[in-house]
Parts: sequence; structure tokens; C-alpha cells
Amino acid sequence: MKKLLIIICFITISTFEINATEIIFELSKNQKIEGTFSADLNQEKSIHLILTKNKELKNYQIIPFFMDENENTIQLETISTKKNAHIVSYHLNNSNLIFVLENNEAKNKQYYVIGYDLITKKQLTKTIDKNDDEFIFRLIDKTIIFKKVKNSIEATEILTANNIIHRKTEVNNINVEKFNEIFKSKERPQIINTNEFVKNGSIEDFQVYFENNHFIFSKVNSKNYTVNTFTLNSEDYSYQFKSFKNKELNDIKDLNIYIHNEKLFSISVNKDDALLKIDNLKDGENLSSFSFLKDLNTLLNSEILDNFIKQASKKRNKPTVTINVTKENKMSVNIDYVDVKEYNYNYNWWFHHWMWQQQQWHMQQMIHQQMNNLNIPKGFGPNPELYENIETAKPSKKSIKFVLNNNYIIDKNLSLETKYKDIDRDKYLDPLKENSDLKHITASFQENSLRYLYYSKSLKKFFIKTSKL
Repeated sequence: MKKLLIIICFITISTFEINATEIIFELSKNQKIEGTFSADLNQEKSIHLILTKNKELKNYQIIPFFMDENENTIQLETISTKKNAHIVSYHLNNSNLIFVLENNEAKNKQYYVIGYDLITKKQLTKTIDKNDDEFIFRLIDKTIIFKKVKNSIEATEILTANNIIHRKTEVNNINVEKFNEIFKSKERPQIINTNEFVKNGSIEDFQVYFENNHFIFSKVNSKNYTVNTFTLNSEDYSYQFKSFKNKELNDIKDLNIYIHNEKLFSISVNKDDALLKIDNLKDGENLSSFSFLKDLNTLLNSEILDNFIKQASKKRNKPTVTINVTKENKMSVNIDYVDVKEYNYNYNWWFHHWMWQQQQWHMQQMIHQQMNNLNIPKGFGPNPELYENIETAKPSKKSIKFVLNNNYIIDKNLSLETKYKDIDRDKYLDPLKENSDLKHITASFQENSLRYLYYSKSLKKFFIKTSKL
């Protein structure tokens, strides 16, 4: 049996110092920079990682830093792997910081679970066998590895390195056909982060949400625009199927959905009209429906509504609907459309910036090649197959916005001020990118601040800094 190819060591020849407003770190001479990335843990705490290759030890190293809610920072023991490994998840469970890595071996595929006790600073490592067709759902306090096995869903819940739970749900014969329609072989759902607001949301037909202790899988049938849902209780792993038909609008050109507070919001369009429909996921009851031409034209600008119908019904575009929560705890509805060739769901900003700096590095190495022939390096760092959610286009148009009260009625007197901020991240990051002295920039957006890690070429040091949003 193969030995675990992961070593934990402390790099004593690297230097680490804390100033009043910044953290400074310098690599040793035998460490070559491979990249960096940063991540928000719970809107208060964050991690900042430096990825290196040790030329003397001939291994790959991850140097992790943890910053708490008071901006106190600690350097944790370096993770070393003989082969380059992907980071596929991370989370914080009480005082335990967890990283989940996958090795890059073709035969002996494994996950490495690296746990740090932030009080004692001790580290613990466990391994889990890896299978094909799995997908990973990262929550604030745990990581779940899902896989479909025949007519069942199996889940491995990683809370800490010492607390890993295996779960399984068998689907009865009556629901097998519905189950297999939602969970098709080699299809991974797009994971929706319900702890932040992403303006346009996902445009994938297969999505999964987590709210109120339930995993909610949704699948849009692109032929008849039926929406099938599979709701899995995370506590007892009981399940429920629901099917929602969309026949109110004739000759539908496209449809998209969003799930909020166990309600299904669907937006459908044809050449003449658009329809927003709200259904209860628990009992299937229709709670409300809004025709753009019949119901919204007296409340909203008719020119904007007409333009939306015209644009969203085009083949190259797709309608989107998302829900933000107002400070009065009402539902702020955002309706828009995106170009399907240019848009990708943009959550996982820590990965986005890792990919961005890797692209810059690769462009410098391969400057003679055209942009569309760039190959983003595989291997060390986050796994591109699991974290593909990168926004590639900035929308310049205005969305259709309104607020619903608790009876799902539009109320123009309610405040539009929302709980989750729609942050223009480029506003804060572009000045860093434009500074020619800075390399390997990654950022973590907290509730009220921006924390960013970069390498200064002139000083030959890494810096972790914080600024207010």
C-alpha cells in the first residue's frame, strides 16, 4: 500500500513579520513562486496562501496564513506534496481550519484532508479515496463530496480531519426515473453560493443550492422547460421530488431559475412577453406570476420591459433572475439577460484571482502566441474543473429591479437597500493590477473590507494588507 505522499514541515529559513498595518513574508532562496490565492471563510475571517516549488527538496509547498476577524494573522505549518496537488475545498469548523486537496495521480486517486487546530496550532492529516464523477459542495463549516451510485446518492461529509462522516440515500423504485433524469452520468451541477449575492446568478440547467439545512438540486428540461427538483435533507438525508411545468407562456424561447427560501423563481421568455413565476418547493403551490405585458407594464418603464423581451428572447442571450434580501427582510428581485458565450457565474473570487495571475504569468512566458491559444497551467493550486465559475464579461446595462413583500406582491414603497452588497470588485482590484511592481495578486472580500496578498518585485517580498470597502 502506498504511503501518504504528504509531509508537513515548518520553513524556518523563511521570514515572517507583522507590522501595524501589514504582514510581510520573504521566501527562502530554494523556493520558487508558483502562485497565490486568497479566500473568505465566513465574511469575517480569511486565508491567504503562497504556492511554491522547493528546488532543494524537489517538492511543492503551500504556505498558509490565517487572518481572524480582528485582522490578527498567523502563519501555519507548510503543506508539502511530492507531486503537485489541487486544492478543491476549504472551510472553518469552530477552531479547525480544513483544506481538502486531491492528488494528481492517475491510479491511486486520493483526497488529502489537512486540518489545523487554530488554538494549539497542531496539524492532522487524513486521506479519502477519490472516485470519478464526484462533485464537491463547500459550506462555511464543512465540505461534502457527493457521488451518484446507481439509484442512490452517497455523501462524504468532512467536518474536521478527525470527523469524517459517510452518508447514503437510496431512491425508491417509484422515483428512479425522475432521479436519473436529474442526475445524469458525468454531469456536475453548478454550485450556487447562497451566502453572497451574484447579480446574474447561474445560467446552467443543472444547479444545486444549500439553504435551511437542505440541498436543493434543480434541473431544467431544455425541451419542454419543465423544472425538476430533488431536495435532500442534510440532517436525516430524507428526500423529496417536485416537478414544475411552465405552460402559462406559449412558444418559450428560454427559461432560467433561481431558488430562494425554498421558493422556485423562474423567468421564461418568448418573442412577445416574459413571465416571472414563483412556486413553493415544499408543496408545489404557485404563489404568484407576473406577465411583463399584463402586470408589470403599469409599474415599470414599458420601454425597458420591451427591450428586455427583445434581447432575452434572442438565441445568443439567456434571461436571469436572482433574489437579494433587503435590510427590511423583503425580497429584492433582479431580472436581467446575459450573452451565453461571454458570461460565466462569478462566485469563488479567490479562484478567479488565482486564475487571473496564472494567466498573466503564462502570457509573459508565451507572449508570441495569440490570446485564445493560452493554456492555463494545470496542477498546483485550485482545480479548474471544480472551480470554473469565472465572470468574463462586465454587464453595462441596467437590470429590472423591484421588491416583493411577504405576500409576493410588488411594493414600490419598500426600500431597495439590500443585505448582501453587489460589490464592483474590479473597482478595488484594477489599481493593484495596474501597478507594474506587483505580481501574484489575490484578494478576499470580507463584509466591510478587502484583504489582498501580493508579491513586490522590487522588494522581493510578499505583503498581506487590508483596506476598507
